[in-house]
Amino acid sequence: MTNSLIINLIFPYKWSNSYSMFVYWENISNSYKKLWYNVNIISCPKIRLINNRLSDLFTRYIYYPIYLSIIWINKGWVFHIIDHSYAYLWMSIFYKKNKIVTCHDLMPLIYPKYVWRIAHMLFYMNIKCLSSYKHIITDSENTKKDLINILKLKPEKITTIPLAYNKESYNSNNINKNSDKFTILLIGSSFYKNIKFALEWISEFIQKYKISNIRIIKIHKFNKDEQSFINKNLNWVEIIEKFRISNEEVASIYKQSDLLIFPSLYEWFWLPILEALACWVNVITTRNWSLEEVWWDACIYVWTEIDKLCKYIHQIYDDELWIRNILSKKWKLQCEKFNWETTANLTLKIYEI
Repeated sequence: MTNSLIINLIFPYKWSNSYSMFVYWENISNSYKKLWYNVNIISCPKIRLINNRLSDLFTRYIYYPIYLSIIWINKGWVFHIIDHSYAYLWMSIFYKKNKIVTCHDLMPLIYPKYVWRIAHMLFYMNIKCLSSYKHIITDSENTKKDLINILKLKPEKITTIPLAYNKESYNSNNINKNSDKFTILLIGSSFYKNIKFALEWISEFIQKYKISNIRIIKIHKFNKDEQSFINKNLNWVEIIEKFRISNEEVASIYKQSDLLIFPSLYEWFWLPILEALACWVNVITTRNWSLEEVWWDACIYVWTEIDKLCKYIHQIYDDELWIRNILSKKWKLQCEKFNWETTANLTLKIYEI
């Protein structure tokens, strides 16, 4: 039997390069459908102009608002914009009562020097629209604090609802260590993923312990600076780049890996760590932003202490199964706290406020 609530999920006009964002979009809509809700996925086609950037700007800021206001004018119930960078679309549905938006992070405001100047200006103008929504959902308490402290939004308008992971794909079943080499996994392409720093860690570890049987897998391509460092310092190491891959392929990569090094400067939920620990992969990361509210002592934390870092990597390299057995109970305990059904049900409560 179908529930009477009609949910209109407003998606970006194109898929984001953010893996975590894609996972959120896909699973939140699928969870509602499993609960027999009427779900409309709203997006718009890209308008082709003389160059790609102009096409993106025109489609996003001119065509999409018009498209939304005309095509969906008679739709009722809940309108949920699932990406805060499209918060400006409230102007197309300003007359709708139940307007909800999910705000994942304020990264362009926190690291403005890494953001294209016009993009920073557009983001700031857009994020100011958050106050026009009935309610705001965040993935972490850290993002909620940013909204309160930076944008001066009222705490009672903001609810934190954590993300989750696909338990059918990400689990400790069928772990496939099909290589004799110690496999280190890196994830991400944005500057704040701090991949160059991770490569420096790995290089230091290899030199200190004279390690030869090692390979590095990266989800996403290395940028020019990272590739230059590899060519100079890790040119004999087996390097594998994976990009544009499915969830199942991502899960398979986790299950081939011995260690995830994730020294991110800023995260809104740390989804890769959740998926890694669900697949029983050791994790070394940094004590930054929302991480501790999610993982506390289920990870190994290191920042600038190179000797300490090398020691931890060597412990995992020397006896990866022993380390895994010590931490596996903590991994299981933490992972059990996160599932998409809970995320969907908590979000549905916001719709009904």
